[in-house]
Amino acid sequence: MGVTPESVSRWENDREQMSAVADRLLRLMVATKAPASDYSLDTLAELGEASSPVRLRLEVAKGGWHAEAVAA
Repeated sequence: MGVTPESVSRWENDREQMSAVADRLLRLMVATKAPASDYSLDTLAELGEASSPVRLRLEVAKGGWHAEAVAA
């Protein structure tokens, strides 16, 4: 995503809010559940603005990633 590990840590620990662009990119990556070669602006625009942040738990699973929403 082009951010530092420190930025991700601040997002995870609620010390900094993700930008709208980073939020949409991460949502797109999770929604596709597979690496994509094209994160075009058109595709990101289709996701729209998030109404509220959703906490996700990401785990490495056999064959890829597993994501699930967790209570805040």
